[in-house]
Amino acid sequence: AEKETEALQGQTVKLLADATHGELESSKALETAKDAIAPVRAADVSAGAAVQRLRILCEQLEAEIRRANTRQAELEDRQKQIGADIEREAALVSEADALLKTYGAEKDQLAGEGEQESEAAEQARQAADIALANLAQAEAKFREATEALAQLRARRAQATRSAEEAKSRAVRLQTQIEEVDLEAENVSLELNSDQSIIQCRADLEAAHSTSKQAEHAAIEAEKSSHAARDALEEGRPKLGALETELNSLEIEAETLASVLNLQDNNLWPAIVDTLQVAAGYEVALGAALGDDLEASGDSGAPIYWAEPGDASNDPQLPDGAVPLSRFASGVPSLKRGLDQIGVVNSPDGIRLMAQLHPGQRLVTVEGDLWRWDGLVSKADAPSAAAQRISQRNRLAELDREILDCRKLVSAAQDNVSALKASSQQAQSAEGEQRENWRLAQRQIETAQSAIDVAQRAVGDLATRQSALEEARVRLNSSLAEAREIEADALATLKVCESESEASAGVEVIQNQLQATRIANEQARLVLGNFENAGRMRTSRIAQLEQEMSSWRRRKESAETQAKDLTNRREEIAAQLASLAQSPEGFTDKRDALDSQLEDAKHTQKLTTDKLAEAENAYRNLDRQSREASEALGEVRAEMARIDERLKGLISQRQQVEQVVQENLGIGADETAEVAGIKAEAALPDEQQTERRLERLKAERERLGGVNLSAEKEAEDTKEKLQTMVTDRDDLIAAISKLRTGISSLNREGRARLNDAFDKVNSHFQDLFTSLFGGGTAELTFVESDDPLEAGLEILARPPGKKPQVLSLLSGGEQALTALALIFAVFLTNPAPICVLDEVDAPLDDANVERFCNLLDSMCERTHTRFLVITHNPITMSRVDRLFGVTMAERGVSQLVSVDLATAQAVREAV
Repeated sequence: AEKETEALQGQTVKLLADATHGELESSKALETAKDAIAPVRAADVSAGAAVQRLRILCEQLEAEIRRANTRQAELEDRQKQIGADIEREAALVSEADALLKTYGAEKDQLAGEGEQESEAAEQARQAADIALANLAQAEAKFREATEALAQLRARRAQATRSAEEAKSRAVRLQTQIEEVDLEAENVSLELNSDQSIIQCRADLEAAHSTSKQAEHAAIEAEKSSHAARDALEEGRPKLGALETELNSLEIEAETLASVLNLQDNNLWPAIVDTLQVAAGYEVALGAALGDDLEASGDSGAPIYWAEPGDASNDPQLPDGAVPLSRFASGVPSLKRGLDQIGVVNSPDGIRLMAQLHPGQRLVTVEGDLWRWDGLVSKADAPSAAAQRISQRNRLAELDREILDCRKLVSAAQDNVSALKASSQQAQSAEGEQRENWRLAQRQIETAQSAIDVAQRAVGDLATRQSALEEARVRLNSSLAEAREIEADALATLKVCESESEASAGVEVIQNQLQATRIANEQARLVLGNFENAGRMRTSRIAQLEQEMSSWRRRKESAETQAKDLTNRREEIAAQLASLAQSPEGFTDKRDALDSQLEDAKHTQKLTTDKLAEAENAYRNLDRQSREASEALGEVRAEMARIDERLKGLISQRQQVEQVVQENLGIGADETAEVAGIKAEAALPDEQQTERRLERLKAERERLGGVNLSAEKEAEDTKEKLQTMVTDRDDLIAAISKLRTGISSLNREGRARLNDAFDKVNSHFQDLFTSLFGGGTAELTFVESDDPLEAGLEILARPPGKKPQVLSLLSGGEQALTALALIFAVFLTNPAPICVLDEVDAPLDDANVERFCNLLDSMCERTHTRFLVITHNPITMSRVDRLFGVTMAERGVSQLVSVDLATAQAVREAV
C-alpha cells in the first residue's frame, strides 16, 4: 500500500502543478478584467442615480405646487369661516350684556320685596306659635274633661247596676235561707230520734285515735329511716371519692411503672433504676452523670458499671463541696465516682472549679455543672436520667399514698357497711310501724262499715242535713256580700257629681277648643304664605345669580374667542399673500430640472454601453477560470482518496498494536521476540495458534473469578451494623421520652377533664333543677375508671320520679335535660353569639315558659346574644326583636322585622 501510494502521489503531483499553473493564469486575467469593469460600473451606477435623483426632484416640485394650490384654497375658506365666527361672537356679547342688565334689575327688585316682608313674616310666625300653644292647652283641657265625664258616667252606671242587682239578689237569698232553715229543722228532729249509731260513733272515734297514734309512730320511724338513708347517701360519695382517688393513684403508679419498665424483665436494666436518690437531688445527679446512668450494672451488658479500684489515694473535694454519694445510695459501683462529685451552691461553683483535681466535678441541685477540665454546663431542663430518678421517687411516694388511701377506703367501707345495717334496721322498724298503721286503718274501716250499716236507713237524712247546713252558711255569706255591695253602690251614687253639669262643662270646653283650632289654622295659613313667598324669592334670586354667572362666563369667552379669531384672520391673510408670489419660482425650478434630467440620461446611455463590453470580456475570462478550477479539483480529489487509504492502513496498524498491548502488555515490535520467532524464520500456522489461544482462555475461565471487593463489602456491612445499633439506642431513648411525655399529657388531660367535668356537672345540676322546678340530675363516668377512656352517662330524677337514665325519660323531659346540659357547657365556656334552631319544638307551653326564663337568665349571666329560630308564639312574645320572611307577591320574598323591646318601651312611656 505504501508503494502504491508513492506512485500515485508522484503522478498527481505533476497534474496538480499543471492545473495550479493554469488556474493562477486564469485568476490573474480575471482579476485584471474585474479591475477594469469596476470604474465603468461605478460610472453607470452614478449616472443612473443622477437620473433617478432628478426625476424625484421633479416629482417633489409637482407635489409642492399641488400642495400650495390646495393650501391657498383652504386658507380662503378658513378666512370666510373666521369672519362668520367673529360676527356670531359679537352678537353673543351683545345678548349677554342685555340679559345681565335685565337679571340685575329683577334681582334688586326681589331683594327689596324680601326686606319689606321680613317684619310681617316675623309677626306672623310669632302669632302662629302663640296659636299653637293655645291649641295644645285647649286640647289637653278638653281631653281631661272628656276623660273625667267618661269616668263619671261609667261609675254612676256601674253603681246603679250594682245596687239593683244586689237588692234583688238579697231578696232572693233571704227567701232561700228561710226555706233551708225550715227543712234543716225537720231533718234534725228525725236524726235525734235515732239512737242506734251512737255506739258505732264511739267505736269509730276510738279507732281514729288508735290510727293517729300508729300514724305518728310510722312517721317517726320514717324520719329515722330517712335519716339513716341520708347518712348512708352521705357516706357513699365519700367512699366513691376515696375509691376514685385510690384508682387515680394506682393508675399513675402503673403508668410510672410502665414508663420505667419496672414491670418488664429487661435483660440489662439501667443502673439508674436501682439508685436511691434523696428528693431534690435528681437534677444534680442527672447533670453530673448524664447518659452514664443508662448503663447497666450487669457485666454481661455491652455497657456496664464494674467494681472500681482502691479509692484510698483519691483526692479530696474542695472545702464547701459535699460529696454526692451522701444523697445517692444503692449501687456500690458508683460510690467511688459519686465521692468525686461535689454538691455546692451556685455562687461557689466558679470559685471552687479552679481547685478541682482530675476527674472531679461540682454540681448544684438546680443542674449547674463545673468539671475539672474547664467544662461548664448551666442549669437547663433535667436530663432523662434525672427525670427517671424523679419518677422512681414519685413512684415510691405513690406507693405510700396508695397504702394510706387504702386504709381510708377500708375505714370508709366499714362506715358505709355500718350505715347500711342501721338503714336496714330503720327500714324494718318503719315497716313494722306502717303495718300497725294499716291495722288501725282496717279497724277504722270496720267501724266505718258498722256505722254505714247502722246509718244506711238514715243516711239520706244525714247527707241532707249536711248539705242544708252548708247551703245555709253559703246563703248567709252571699246575703251579707249582696247587702255590702248594695250599700257601696248607694254610697258611690251619693258621692258622684251631677252628670248634666259635667256634660255642660265639656261642651263649653269643646266650643273653646274649636275656636282655638280655627285661630291656629288661620295663623298657620298666614305664616305659610309668607314662608312660601320667601322660599320662592330666595330660589329665584339664586337662579338669577346662576344665570348671571353663566352669562358673564359666556361673555368673557365670546370676547376672548373674537380676539383669537381676529388674530387668526390676519395670519391667514399674510399666508395668502405669501402663496400668491410662489408660482413664478416654481416655473423656473421646473425648467432647470428638465434640462439637467436630459443631460443625465445621455451620460447614463454612454456608461451603459461601456459596461456591457466590459462584462462580456469578464464572462469569457470567468468561464476559463472555472474550467481550470474544475481540473484542479479533480486532482485534489484523487489526492484525497489516496490520503484516506493511507490513513486507513495506519489506523489498522495502530489498532493491532493496541490489542497486543492490552492483551500481552508488550509492544507490537516485541511480539516476535517474546514468541521465540526469529526474524529470518517463517511465521507459525495461524489456525493452530488460534486453537491454542482458545484452549488457554477456557482453562482460565474454569479457575473462576476472584472477589476483589470482599474487604470493602465487609467494611460497609460493619458501618451498617454500627448505624443500626446507634438507631436502636436513639429509638430506646426516644421511646422513654415519649412515654414520659404521654404520661405527662395524660395526667394533665385527666386534671383538665376532671376540672371541666366538675364545672359542667355543677352548672348542669343547677340548670336542671331550675328547668324542672325541682328534682336532681348528675353526670357520671361509665365503663372505665380512667376519665380519658370512660363514657358519659346522664342520671336524671325529675320531681316525683325515680333516678333513671336519659333514654327512659319522656320526650319533653329529654329535651329539657338536653337543654340543661347544652347550656351547662355554654356557661363553662360562653360565646358572644348562640343560634338555637327549633329547640322548643317538643316542649309544651309550661316548659316553653321555663325555657324562655332560662334564656333570660343566660343573657344576664353571659351577656350572649341568642338567635332563636322558632314557630312557638310564647317564645316569639318573649324576644326583643322578631325577624320573618313574607311573600307579598308570588316568587318575591321580603324580610320584615319588629322591635318588641322598643315597642314595649314606647307603650310604657305612653
